[in-house]
Amino acid sequence: MPLHTLDDPNKSYFNMDLLIDSADRSSGNLQTAHYTLTKPVVGVKASLVGCWFYLTAYPVSAHSVIFFENGNTGVTFTASVAAGNYSTATYASALQTGMNAVGGIANSYTVSYSATTAEFTIVASTVSVALSTTNTSLSKRYTGFTVQSFSTTITGDTVANLSAPLFVDIRMGAAQGGVGVQGLAFVGRVPLNAAFGGLVEFKNHELPTYFDCSALSNQMQIAFVDSNGEPFTLQSNYLLKFHYI
Repeated sequence: MPLHTLDDPNKSYFNMDLLIDSADRSSGNLQTAHYTLTKPVVGVKASLVGCWFYLTAYPVSAHSVIFFENGNTGVTFTASVAAGNYSTATYASALQTGMNAVGGIANSYTVSYSATTAEFTIVASTVSVALSTTNTSLSKRYTGFTVQSFSTTITGDTVANLSAPLFVDIRMGAAQGGVGVQGLAFVGRVPLNAAFGGLVEFKNHELPTYFDCSALSNQMQIAFVDSNGEPFTLQSNYLLKFHYI
């Protein structure tokens, strides 16, 4: 099967594979990039058959608050943690900020993460603290706190898991100025099948689904989107492989 890159002037888009390196983008960023093709795409369809990139963030979704108790008083407080893309370090920082932003509490909090144990630890300055049992199962999975235990230093009783949902969507469409994802067609769902910092490798061995490329002309826009519909954080270049018919 012929394999071509964006800068190959002799390629035909019929029955061929196209390899796209994000370093070759003409504008935009890693999350939403514009590419210029040497020949217009007319009368062909494409399918995503391969994808490679390093996992540098987890898409934390459907999750905006953590409930906790300051002292064993039965009073529950709410710490806001916005849905988005986090590393374990940035998630610890966001949880710490959210807890310390709650007013009317004679306490301050420090949140850290251990790469050795894969657990979060919360240290309270004065009064004992515990994450509340009213947290959702998703909140408990993200933090690893499933059992309520009061202390000035608490550590998650299970391994924290920020890696759900375990996929990122790739969208493609004609480049129309800007770098938004509105109007871009879904072309593939890539499982995040790597540890943090590891290489995500996707090879589509199933019956491919093809999408119409007739509207792309010689300008292409590709976006990585998390389950919230927001740009997915990438910090290193990616490779995409499309098959055209």
